[in-house]
Amino acid sequence: MLESLKSASSSPSAHFHGMPLRVLLGEGDADIVNSTFSTLRPEQVFLIGAREFDLSERRFIQQKELSVVSAKAINDGDFDGLYSMIGKTGSNKLYIHLDLDVIEPEEFPHVACPTSGGIQIDKLRDLLVSLRSNFDIVGCSVLEFLPSDSKDLAALEIIKLLDSANLPLFTVV
Repeated sequence: MLESLKSASSSPSAHFHGMPLRVLLGEGDADIVNSTFSTLRPEQVFLIGAREFDLSERRFIQQKELSVVSAKAINDGDFDGLYSMIGKTGSNKLYIHLDLDVIEPEEFPHVACPTSGGIQIDKLRDLLVSLRSNFDIVGCSVLEFLPSDSKDLAALEIIKLLDSANLPLFTVV
């Protein structure tokens, strides 16, 4: 589910598409890390709704002291812990990277690795709206979209979610 914390040496799958966060944190293949525009500091990363960490990911999260917020906390509407963590950074600017596999698969199965225990769509919408209301969202990306059928309906569902939060994902020229 959260292969983005793996490196080529620690990933059972060795699929690079699952390693960008680790690279952005300055680890991994030196040629790739050195070609990034900049890297992130661990205190700039908040893993929200992530679940099913393997042993190497757990170690990395503990070693780097990455902030983790459970899907349950979001489903319960408990944003205070997250806001406290964000407040400690001293920044009002956020970039949201949304892997759709954080959503509860019974509500949104259109991902490569559906894992139960995810965030309910309406609670994700509440979180995104709240983040937009309380912080300066400077960008947003959406990944892990893999519809198997009803592609148009699945895409429309995500567009509605993002539109309801008024996230800066699309620019009309």
